[in-house]
Amino acid sequence: MTTNLMTRPLMTRPLMSRPLSWLTDRLARHSIALLRISLGLVILGFGALKFVPGASPAEPLVMRTVDTLTLGIVTGQTAVLVTAVTEVAIGLALVTGKLLRVALLVMAGWLVGVMSPVVLFFPDMFPGGTPTLDAQYVVKDIVFGTAGLVVAARALGARLTT
Repeated sequence: MTTNLMTRPLMTRPLMSRPLSWLTDRLARHSIALLRISLGLVILGFGALKFVPGASPAEPLVMRTVDTLTLGIVTGQTAVLVTAVTEVAIGLALVTGKLLRVALLVMAGWLVGVMSPVVLFFPDMFPGGTPTLDAQYVVKDIVFGTAGLVVAARALGARLTT
């Protein structure tokens, strides 16, 4: 008599239900806070770089974008400094959880600004349909935006359920 190994479960459901339940509970409790903190650290890091002239590869793009969006009112290093302060403030709020709702509102406006080069400078960012490094730098902010939505949902009272 032969046994069909394909029909025999390697582990029974009751044996796996406890570890999966434990893991699901931990993920529900901590994953959004970890997302908030990691998002904050990344934004804080990018903002801190902008305080050092020439340290951020996005500096020329920031200058051009802010100059265009403010119709020439904020230009050059002032544009970079304003962006740096904004990013550091958002990052610190996300990391600490303090003033989170205000920071998320500021972050929404910031995301409009950082994503705007795709619209404002599309031919320069996608010459021949191929994204430049600047375009890739901007498009990655889509992930920041969606992560911000998850953090905002939690800050406004949403909870994961198991």
